[in-house]
Amino acid sequence: MSKLTWLALIAPGLALVACLSSAARDPAAGAAAAQLAQIDRARVAWQTTAGPRQAVDYARAVHEALAAGAYRVDPHRWGVDLPDSIRALDQAAARAGSDEAHLVAWRGLLLADNAQPDDAAREFARSLALGPTALAAAGLATHHGRRGELAQLHAVCGEAAPRLVDGERFDLMVRCAEASNALSEEAGLPWASPDDLAWFRAERERRAQLAAAQAQAERAREREDLAARRDQMMVGQMCRDACAEELDRCYARCGNVARDACANGCQHRERVCREDCD
Repeated sequence: MSKLTWLALIAPGLALVACLSSAARDPAAGAAAAQLAQIDRARVAWQTTAGPRQAVDYARAVHEALAAGAYRVDPHRWGVDLPDSIRALDQAAARAGSDEAHLVAWRGLLLADNAQPDDAAREFARSLALGPTALAAAGLATHHGRRGELAQLHAVCGEAAPRLVDGERFDLMVRCAEASNALSEEAGLPWASPDDLAWFRAERERRAQLAAAQAQAERAREREDLAARRDQMMVGQMCRDACAEELDRCYARCGNVARDACANGCQHRERVCREDCD
């Protein structure tokens, strides 16, 4: 085997070792490496199955990696991952049926990630023409809000929100109200009926109460864990104290004959005793 061939074979392994070593030294680099590894797994899943679900998972992995700042440690990958994930969406959309609207919406989101707002807006509009998607509606609403195009913003929200399931409907209404920069919900959601606003406020209160209950439960779990650790520490200390006392008694039983051997035996039993404590 030639030297060049040998180097070509081991280079990927060396690169991986270097990456893992860097990740071990820098927690941020470790998190970025994990994000990029998730993209690699999603790409392989797409290449293996090539279905709409795999294409969206691939696009989501790229989007989340960008949002997490993972590309800062390997900037050139963005120029590879972005077009490849968009190609996956395009190929899957051709046979996605009613799911095509969702794939087009993800295409728009990736274009927005790539600082192409006009192209992204066109894809969001194309997605909504195919069917209601919360992702496209939220993206297009945000686009119009940033441009101060309130009439278009309200038109998108008023058309899409009633066609979404409740969870997506609420999230879109939040996004629409924020994008309008209005002082009141009535002004931010002028297309919403009184019943819509009443439902929106009740859902917001329900979510707030649920979040508060979850936070309280988490605090209770933390207190229980702390108490359990303290109890374990006390039990462990009591156990170690008992081991020390037994060591003293063992030493006291050692006579003058073979005292060193006896002491070693006592110390061995004490170490075993302490290991049982842990």
